[in-house]
Amino acid sequence: MFFVKKRKEISNNNPGFPLLEDISLWAEKFDNYEDLLRSIFGVLENDDHYHSMKYIT
Repeated sequence: MFFVKKRKEISNNNPGFPLLEDISLWAEKFDNYEDLLRSIFGVLENDDHYHSMKYIT
């Protein structure tokens, strides 16, 4: 979770979503799947939604 917190701090809590071209380049460079990276950044972009779920029991 350190990296998620660090990303929010660096971006002033507005990380946005990377350009799809950048995701494609990172997937190739780091031998990952584009869909996986898009999914990860999608979750990071909406982390407030998941954060609020911890209070639901």
